[in-house]
Amino acid sequence: MRILFLVLLALATPSILSSQWLPEEAFPEGEYLRTFMLDGDSVIAGGDRLYRSSNRGTAWREVTTIQNYMHVTRIERSGDAVLALGDTALWRSLDGGETWSVSLSWGYLAPGQPVGFGEPVQLAIASQGRLAVATKSWVELSSDNGVTWRRTARGPGLYNHPSALALIGGRIHVGEPAGHRYSTDGGATWIESPEVDGRKVAAMQFVWTPDGTLHAATTSGYYYSSDTGSTWMRRVPSDTLNASIDAMAIEADTIWTAHYGYFMTSTDRGATWRSVLPSDRRVGRLRKIVWADDTLWAASSGLGFVWSTDDGLTWHERNRGMPGQINDNGVFYDRDEFYDFGTFALLTTPVGILRTLDSGRTWTKHDSLFARIDRRLGGEIFDIVRHDDTLYLLNPRGLHTSTDGGVSWTADELAGHGEGHIHRALEVVGDTLFAAGGMFGVVRFVREAGRWRQIDSTIGVDGPVLLVRGDTVFAGGSPTLWRSTDRGARWQNLTGLVIAPGVLSVQVSASGIVYAVTEAGGMPALWMSLDGGETWSAIAVRTAQLGGSLDSALVGGAFIVVGETLFIGLNDRYGPKRGVLRSTDRGETWQPIANGRLTNASVLALGSHGRQVLAWTQSYGVWRRSIDEVVASSPLDEPAPLRPMRITPNPASSLVDIDVANLAELTVTDALGRRVIVTGASSFDTSTLSNGLYVVVARDRVGAVTSATLLVRH
Repeated sequence: MRILFLVLLALATPSILSSQWLPEEAFPEGEYLRTFMLDGDSVIAGGDRLYRSSNRGTAWREVTTIQNYMHVTRIERSGDAVLALGDTALWRSLDGGETWSVSLSWGYLAPGQPVGFGEPVQLAIASQGRLAVATKSWVELSSDNGVTWRRTARGPGLYNHPSALALIGGRIHVGEPAGHRYSTDGGATWIESPEVDGRKVAAMQFVWTPDGTLHAATTSGYYYSSDTGSTWMRRVPSDTLNASIDAMAIEADTIWTAHYGYFMTSTDRGATWRSVLPSDRRVGRLRKIVWADDTLWAASSGLGFVWSTDDGLTWHERNRGMPGQINDNGVFYDRDEFYDFGTFALLTTPVGILRTLDSGRTWTKHDSLFARIDRRLGGEIFDIVRHDDTLYLLNPRGLHTSTDGGVSWTADELAGHGEGHIHRALEVVGDTLFAAGGMFGVVRFVREAGRWRQIDSTIGVDGPVLLVRGDTVFAGGSPTLWRSTDRGARWQNLTGLVIAPGVLSVQVSASGIVYAVTEAGGMPALWMSLDGGETWSAIAVRTAQLGGSLDSALVGGAFIVVGETLFIGLNDRYGPKRGVLRSTDRGETWQPIANGRLTNASVLALGSHGRQVLAWTQSYGVWRRSIDEVVASSPLDEPAPLRPMRITPNPASSLVDIDVANLAELTVTDALGRRVIVTGASSFDTSTLSNGLYVVVARDRVGAVTSATLLVRH
């Protein structure tokens, strides 16, 4: 991944041991939601963790009174109690979800022991406090709302595991892949329902409606029973609803069903069905649907808690914070990146662009780039750069521009055989646009008549990496790295990295040290060059705490350089090597700086904005850490970074002087992030600027950056 950091702030070195990473926005932080309970304005939602909202999902906070639980699959109210079903225990709350105690357990819940995985389990709730919990081995019944439990004389004898459970009248209903069974004697004996059209009624969910009909969402579509499950029918055996149904909701004669890739509805109690368009897969898989107050509410695997007022045609998020991090197939995207543009920063995710103006404390989502019926690209964004007041973005549809900080986007054009959609990286320097990663290598364009005209290409210099520092351009990535010192006119193959399978990222420190992340392939993943890329040495990423090489985990995670401090975010999807590490000695030693849940998080992207280092994780959202806490002044004998900037006078109404050494360039931006002044002088005139707050950024000849705010008041 390639992340450019334009702002370097200077730095103290307090102990980091007592400091903390701070989570941003409690919910859903990329949560994969499985269930929720809607009770008036109160909502309790769960996936790998449990959350509570008192305003129908506008704001959330995590419930921490459940100490050992994983994979909450069901949350329901039963009388005065709220019940949460996990895979190791059934939890019970008598205060609306604030505090919890174990009602029934079957996993490892002893203090100090890891949470164990119990058998596949289902929960059923009836009136008068009657409850049932079933696994493939046993059924437990309670008649006092979960205070005490009684195990049935024998289990249901199911072949696989229960996927649905219901208590209706005097019957216990169990659905599983082998079919539907029910018991009329409290679980002592079980009766198997007959097949329908040669198919088992393999229920994934039961719904009981006031007219006495039992409905089943199954692995082969929708079924219903008018005799409490003794027999089942499909009104139209050849209908189009023949896939596995994840969730179902019923109101009067209308039925809604959700399954992978589809959301369908019937307004005649299942006689006919129609697919709700568009089939918007960016919503993710809906694991639970509820109809309340003329609204469909749902738990989404992609976006958390969502709602629809038009029968599922369009969906809206009711979450403050990060949307989902896993796509519909459960596949992790590698296009997650932070882009710091001084007064604001962007984070690209599979479901759109997130924008922050306050160092990552709060985020807003902008996805107008994908606001079309065919929004199947999700957040697949290849690169974003800024030039003057314009942002340039590459995605599979080509080049797009934004003049409002990423809020809205319009299509742009790259004229020539190097069309935008074939590229994976870009840079804009002066009047030249560089694009790389396509079949024509690095392609250069100039702006003419409102579009970019191709002037040349360098075939063979290929790959997803593109980084410009002054007149020096690094490009390529597979199998090696190339360098140009004259803005792309001539190229040199940096053969010192040819042993690596491919280059994924290039970073340059404030002193000019070049770092590269390569595909591991059993080799080192992190490299360093002290001579601008001529020669390279491998950096061994190891820690005493984690042990062994972290190369493969680094390749899946993220790497950044802030000043002279190195940060890696590890992403070991199937192992223990996760969290964030830092090095202040060019990678000689590494120290974990994560804490709490972040220690176990797979880090997909690292970035910085304002005075914060930001970590974007799989499942746990964005976390931030003060730069003053985690970035140390370099102990190496390198050129010192710029000292803090002094602006005189401040506030200003006319000419101001900037006191900074070795100045190369000054940039002044307004509150909207627009560049209003760019100069190489140490003074400039503010008389033409409007009243307000501005950010002044100074860069020296080795790339070190410092910034300060300026108040203009006439």
